[in-house]
Amino acid sequence: MNVRFIYASNANLPELVAAGKLRADLLDRIRCHEIRLPALRQYGEVRLPLTERFLREALATLEKDLEPRLNIDAMMHIVRYEWPGNLRELQSACRHIAAALEGPWVRLEHLPAFILEGPVVDDARRPTVPCAPPWNRRWMPRRATRRRRPASSKSPRADSSGWSSVSSG
Repeated sequence: MNVRFIYASNANLPELVAAGKLRADLLDRIRCHEIRLPALRQYGEVRLPLTERFLREALATLEKDLEPRLNIDAMMHIVRYEWPGNLRELQSACRHIAAALEGPWVRLEHLPAFILEGPVVDDARRPTVPCAPPWNRRWMPRRATRRRRPASSKSPRADSSGWSSVSSG
């Protein structure tokens, strides 16, 4: 029988060995392929897509048929929060938001208190917030987008349904 184990820790294992709390030979055995993952606070541009994904999963678990959209204030708090608990904390926050959400828009009142009151990334390390990423216009507040309008039959951008896409910038 060939068995492999995967270990995960948020502790600094060499420091534990130096302090005598972990055996050095055990560390040598489990350290064959070490993968270090940076903290979530270092992934500024990834936080919003992850939030959207976890929020959709939480809404599906609660059987809520909503397409979640983050308003700009909620986006800023999610991006600026330091996330000491990393992905588990983000998932927990998304479950909280999903339980409180009644419509598609996620606003400040839907965010858990620990995001609103917790530690924030300082200005020197704060990532930029993509207000309107070109690949996903759902993040834009409604007032920042123009509605699609019926296209004339002469419009080269009209699709088969007779509607054309209107860009906002």
